[in-house]
Amino acid sequence: MSALLLHPTRPRLPRRFLWIPWAGGAVLILVWAWATGWPRTTLKPDIEQGRLNVALPAPTGAAAIRQTFTPRRDGWQELELVLVRYGESEGEDSGRLFLYLLDAAGDLVAQTEWATANIRHNDNRRFRFAPQPGGQPYTLLIQGNETNQVSVWAYDLDLLAGGELQLIGLASQAQELRFTTYYRLTLGQAVVLLGQMVGQQGLFFLLALLLLLLPGLVLIRAWDSFSWWWPRQKVGRLWPHDWPTHLALAMAISLTFWAWLWLWWSWLGLRWSSWSLWLLVTGLLAAGGWLAAVSRSPHNFADSPTRPLAYSPTRLLAYLPLFLTLLLGFAGRLLALRDVAFPPWVDSSRHALITAVMMDRGQFLPDYAPFLPVERAPYHYGFHALTATLGLMTGREVHELLLWLGPLLNGLAPLAVYAAAFLFTRHRSVSSAAAFLVALPFFFPAYYATWGRFTQLTGMLILPLLLGLTWQLGEGCGRRAANRWQMAKMVMGIGGLAAGLFLLHFRVFLLYIPFALLVLFWHTGRILFFTTPLIQMRSRLGQLWGMLAAAAGLALILIIPRLVRLGQEHTVSSALASSPEGYNDFPVAYFKTGWETPFAYAALAGVVAAFLVWLGGRRWGRVPLLLGLWVGALFLLLGGRALGLPETWLINMNSMVISLYLPTALVLAMVIIPLGQWLTRSHWLLQVIGYGVIGGWFAAAALFGLERQSSILNEQTILARPADVAGLSWVRENIPAEALTATSSWRWLGQTWAGSDGGAWLVPLTGIQATAPPVDYLYNRQLSLQVQSWNVTMSEITDWASEDAAAYLRSQGITHIFVGQKGGFFDPSALSKNNALTLLYQQDGVFVFAVRD
Repeated sequence: MSALLLHPTRPRLPRRFLWIPWAGGAVLILVWAWATGWPRTTLKPDIEQGRLNVALPAPTGAAAIRQTFTPRRDGWQELELVLVRYGESEGEDSGRLFLYLLDAAGDLVAQTEWATANIRHNDNRRFRFAPQPGGQPYTLLIQGNETNQVSVWAYDLDLLAGGELQLIGLASQAQELRFTTYYRLTLGQAVVLLGQMVGQQGLFFLLALLLLLLPGLVLIRAWDSFSWWWPRQKVGRLWPHDWPTHLALAMAISLTFWAWLWLWWSWLGLRWSSWSLWLLVTGLLAAGGWLAAVSRSPHNFADSPTRPLAYSPTRLLAYLPLFLTLLLGFAGRLLALRDVAFPPWVDSSRHALITAVMMDRGQFLPDYAPFLPVERAPYHYGFHALTATLGLMTGREVHELLLWLGPLLNGLAPLAVYAAAFLFTRHRSVSSAAAFLVALPFFFPAYYATWGRFTQLTGMLILPLLLGLTWQLGEGCGRRAANRWQMAKMVMGIGGLAAGLFLLHFRVFLLYIPFALLVLFWHTGRILFFTTPLIQMRSRLGQLWGMLAAAAGLALILIIPRLVRLGQEHTVSSALASSPEGYNDFPVAYFKTGWETPFAYAALAGVVAAFLVWLGGRRWGRVPLLLGLWVGALFLLLGGRALGLPETWLINMNSMVISLYLPTALVLAMVIIPLGQWLTRSHWLLQVIGYGVIGGWFAAAALFGLERQSSILNEQTILARPADVAGLSWVRENIPAEALTATSSWRWLGQTWAGSDGGAWLVPLTGIQATAPPVDYLYNRQLSLQVQSWNVTMSEITDWASEDAAAYLRSQGITHIFVGQKGGFFDPSALSKNNALTLLYQQDGVFVFAVRD
């Protein structure tokens, strides 16, 4: 005990023992979670048969309804039905509905009894039972007593492979019940699924990581290796000696490299192909190996560029928390995709179309031929340079590229946040805490996956580095002996990354500009008020403004081809057009999920605390305060009509709010760590309690976050389902390329119509024209009006079995109809009864019809 009491009046634990109460708190929470089953994983649908058009007769006495099916997932434990009520409940209703679940051998698994007195027509009811294994057939048996007046809805076409509806003592044309099964993901199942995903996609992940890191690592090494061209100076603190930050910088530079390379290569009239890209990557590997060998040579005059990565295994253990954080975050994001075959929502099919066009042409997007008759291309296409590169090198389908690249990029977002925190603070604990928040408990950026926000996600891999480097440039210009070599690296880095961000996501680029101006004014004020003599003040001001101007000039030079193209398309004037009503509303719903509201209030309190400690002369309060000012400036600039300011469709409040995870994580981490440092100077009892609470919170946040990440997808945004893959493949192989195919759709945003099922992917995967193509059709006014006319008219047709419906299709030149598993306004049952249509394909709820001449 005497070894612990190092101070006679305030005994405290030595630093080397502080991990013990932290680990103790974490273990207590883990044990409690294991004992109570917290947090319970979210119920997810397994089998979804959502179509209905036949009300089955009420089973009474010996009559029965039998439905066979085979769940895919273990742990399924609920079955949902839509009930039909015949007549009204009068007086004492003694009706009973009996449900039995039988296994493959016919043995009873579970049963329940529903009193029908309180059942209303079209009620949804769930049959709940103990978790059952999947992958084997089950039978649902429904019976009723003699006074039963309740039945279930069904559909009159066969929709499920491996399922069959049988009626005993009842008459109906129905062939499939309307039902949904639900399951909970178990720990064992999660481990098996992760193993399967990594085994199937492991080589793709490695190649993607290679493309995300190799160009940046080579360029950084080349810059350092040839630094002898510059007058030799001692390496300063501007360039971090921290390998995670080094990798994050390499990733940001690589993303910029691919966007810039495709842009300029295309501007020169050249085209990429599979062999030329493999040759380029091989050359980069060779260059990297040669530079690594040169840097180890005793004749190299560089300032030890390998030193940042020359860590012993013992020192590398300090990065174990970050490694585990990244691993858990990536695992959660992979598990979220366990039941999907296409990336969700409307944006995903648009990104697939752009990728398909770039792969077909081997160039940065000049127009959308041959997939769409669209000649304008104002969208930001930097992200698609990466997907097109991967697609040409691997030959994979575009929906698979996007589906599996998404979790990898999302899993790397915490690394970018770590790097930003390190550039701001040079404190590894702050950086690890910020990365942890983004990887696990935060709602964003993980929720980007449910929208297909690939471009903004990729931009958010660059923005954190850009913020940190801009701050470092301002800090360096205020020093007495700024390292010219390091400052030149900063200018090159900021200019290059700003250009890359412009190409990757223009909205995120616009978010960066106010921060750069705030840094400029902040350090200008610091130099003006705290620098003497006058000549030195002028020198530092000139250096600060000159460096930022040089970075801006470099960025402009790198994006000249893109600026020229945008100017030719008159994109600037259209971008300044006013936005529709409600487009810029504040997304309150985001802060009503999970722990988002406490996090937001804690960050706000952290900014106030940072302001107070900054007034007290503590330097650590500067960065949280600056981040708070940045967020405040963004709210003011995007306040729009609420503040009497003009609005534009180019950027809105939603785009900004979903990016706030970055400053929130940085502020919270920068405030939490000083609290931990204060605890290290406190009484040992307070240390034990405080570190135990902190350890317990991190354990709880990790469990909560892992469960949240694994179920982050919103089921409403999943438009295409696994069964649509086979249907789209059949269309590509059997439907003429000149066909025009009608697909179900819905009014997505304003007057924009988007596909509501697997038909949304028809154009990018098959090249066949559709009545609801990816939303880039808006760039052609004539096509936009035609698509709007088609979908408004078809959404108003109520009887698809009529000759008038077929006549309308023929009059519009529509030759085929594709109905995805999720469906929309096209009813396959009605279509199958139309004598002017021919059923060509029917499998697992996916249908293809031909329109007869």
